[in-house]
Amino acid sequence: MLKKISFTSASVAVFLLIVTYIPENVAQGPRSCTIDLSTSAFSFLIVDANYQFPKVQEGNYIDVSHMAVTYWACPGGQFSTPGYNVNGQVAKCIDSDYLNGQSKPITYKNLTCTLIDKTRPDLAEIYSNPDIQCEGDSYPRSVEVGYNINRAFARVLVICYQMDEGIPLYTKYTITKWTRLLEDYQPPPSNYFFAGDLISGDVTHVYSDVKAAFQELGVSQYINETYFLQRGQLASSDELFYPFQKDATYNLANVAPQWNTFDESNWHILEQAVIDLVANEDVGDNATVLTGTLKVATLNDQNGVPVELYLQDGRFPVPRWFWKMVYLPDLQFGAIFFGYNNIYDSKIKVDAEFLKEICTVDTLESIRSSWSLQLIDNNVATNGFIYACALKPDQIIEPLVREIVTNTLDEFGTRNVEVFAKRTK
Repeated sequence: MLKKISFTSASVAVFLLIVTYIPENVAQGPRSCTIDLSTSAFSFLIVDANYQFPKVQEGNYIDVSHMAVTYWACPGGQFSTPGYNVNGQVAKCIDSDYLNGQSKPITYKNLTCTLIDKTRPDLAEIYSNPDIQCEGDSYPRSVEVGYNINRAFARVLVICYQMDEGIPLYTKYTITKWTRLLEDYQPPPSNYFFAGDLISGDVTHVYSDVKAAFQELGVSQYINETYFLQRGQLASSDELFYPFQKDATYNLANVAPQWNTFDESNWHILEQAVIDLVANEDVGDNATVLTGTLKVATLNDQNGVPVELYLQDGRFPVPRWFWKMVYLPDLQFGAIFFGYNNIYDSKIKVDAEFLKEICTVDTLESIRSSWSLQLIDNNVATNGFIYACALKPDQIIEPLVREIVTNTLDEFGTRNVEVFAKRTK
């Protein structure tokens, strides 16, 4: 099933494309076409002939081989040059020049993509891919989030969503080493997310009515101006590279309730450390990442009785844990991190729960010196405690997480995964 989703108000995305010419006395045969990404942080959508977002070369450019086809698109908007197909303009590289499907030259310099009366482009959601199977027994349903280009689909995210509870089990995506190269991304308006057919009910006001929901549960004393719940993106816009990929993360199927101080401290540090790992180290071009939720958080009511936290009518639970699995396929390195999403519990209690219910060994201290993980501060409960576990199914106690890890490693044909360690060059 396909669902188109749109936003309000206008936005303009500008992208300057520069073709690098090789002097005639140097060129050996037909020349490739170069799309320079350094001229602007905003682009129209570009995918290759396989509808994949192109690999970026050193020097911050896309190299398109002679005779190769790319598609330029402007979902939900219009190109500044008349005659361009916003749903997928063919751009074939012929000896450093671009031609369309009728072998006519097309221009690229100063080309703009203007989004009509929207702050974000139209997205496509696909629910019918039989190759994507979600784990768990809470009526999980998979959805691919991306864009329709030239009557094909360019995927950004895969989300496994637990329909009966109204929460994502996990979001799967790829972080590339170029993620930090375009830094001027403008996110949607504050607190604005979109919902497709996967989300049922009135979700728009769920997060604004947390205080009322907690009052009904008898635990409203835990919410105040300093500590409150907000939308926590599983795949964050920081982790994706192209602006259109970043846009896809602002989807209600990709969020779960997260304490603000946890989201803004240790969990944010972990996200940035993973980005740094892929961007700055010799670990290959990309990492496969799954970010998910686990169990339901509780708080004690005035009688000291633990109460499970749901934001609306027994749905939209507050996760007890957030987790992030990171796998580097080029090195067969990886780890899975767990963040405790309850800022009112003691570390002694959470340590015991982790080792009894989640993983037999906490490897965080052994890899803390790697990259930016040393910035994680587990001494303050409001930061949210962070733990790490090896990607070894025999060390993972929690059955659902063990199944997810096993299935992910099977995709890569390996069970022999080394834990992250600082590499010497």
